[in-house]
Parts: sequence; structure tokens; C-alpha cells
Amino acid sequence: MPDAPTTGWLPMFTETTDLPDQRRAPVTGPAFRMPAETDPEPSTRRLLTLSCWAGTLALLGLAVAVRGLAALLTDTAGGWHEPATVACGVTGIAFPVAAFLSVHRRRLPWIMLATATTALLASTLL
Repeated sequence: MPDAPTTGWLPMFTETTDLPDQRRAPVTGPAFRMPAETDPEPSTRRLLTLSCWAGTLALLGLAVAVRGLAALLTDTAGGWHEPATVACGVTGIAFPVAAFLSVHRRRLPWIMLATATTALLASTLL
């Protein structure tokens, strides 16, 4: 397929460069992988929603991490607090990464982000 014509630095979207049915075509292969050149592009709305949700998780997770660090440094937390905080933090990082690696799947990215949100809520309750 030829490159899309451009006006300045913005591409012009035509029916040959931005077909909605190409985006909805099923993707085969492993669930978690980097997108290949032959994969259809995910919609902008999908990427924006994933990015906003992951960014919100990152900001809230940073606040929870600072609170947990303060509790660890002042020795106000029990011995169970450090491993539990690390486990929630690793889960909260791994699942959004997995969401972006599975962006071409229909429901899997949303399940991954929901699991990361649950880990953040659990870490908040520690």
C-alpha cells in the first residue's frame, strides 16, 4: 500500500489508509507480544483510553508508594508491610505493561488494567 498523502506534517486519511474493518480484524498469535508490521493499527480512542487509565494508575501508585516509603522509613509498619507493598507494586507495574502488549486483543487489555487497579486499591488499604 502506498504511503498516505500528507499536508505539511499531518497525514490525510482516506478510505485506503484508515479502514475501520481492518482494525476489527481478528489478530492471531500469542496474546502478549510486540505488534508486527502486518497487524492492523489499534484505534486512537483505544490507545488514548489505555494511556489515560495507565497514567492515572501511575500517578496514584506514586502517591501510594511515597506513603508506603514513609511508613517503612519511620518503622511504623510491621514486618509484613514491605513484602506486601513490593508485591502490590510489581503487580501494579506488570499488568499495565501487559495491557499495552495485548492491545490488539478485544478484552484482555481492560482485564489487565482492572487487575492493576485492584492491586492499587489493595496497596492503598495496607
